[in-house]
Order: sequence, then structure tokens, then C-alpha cells
Amino acid sequence: ARPAMAFTWVMLLASITPLQAEAPPPLTIVMIGDTGTGKSTTGNALLQNATAFRASSGQSSMTREIHSGGTTWQGRDVIVIDTPGWS
Repeated sequence: ARPAMAFTWVMLLASITPLQAEAPPPLTIVMIGDTGTGKSTTGNALLQNATAFRASSGQSSMTREIHSGGTTWQGRDVIVIDTPGWS
């Protein structure tokens, strides 16, 4: 049986490199979780772009395959990856 509450999990993947004068590696955020928990909406909010990922207001899945988008935050590249739901 599935739990009564569904959650969206956000995974932060960052490369650890020695301190250097070059730009830091991009911060990669992977959105994973059940269908209809707001992964695409959260990704759009992180990118400050309401249309980066197709999102719905219901429990139906809009994401059929993996998509990614990017932005820059405080001088660092950020990559957000949206994935289809688990159910």
C-alpha cells in the first residue's frame, strides 16, 4: 500500500574540487518523487521560469521523459533536472 502523503525529493549533486581560481562546478538539482507531487512546479520556481517544465495543477503526470533547465545563481551555474513520477 502507498503512504497517505506523497513527497517530492530534491537531490543536490555537487562536485567537490580543490579551491581553484576557476569557476565552481555547476550545482545539479534532480527532482524525483511520486506523480503529482509538484516536481515540475518546484523546478520552475527554482529556475524562476514558470514555463521551463510543463506542469499541471492536478495529480495527473505531465512529465513523460527527463528534461533539464539551467540558470545562474550568485555567479554559479545551476542545472535542474525534472523526472517523470514513480507511479
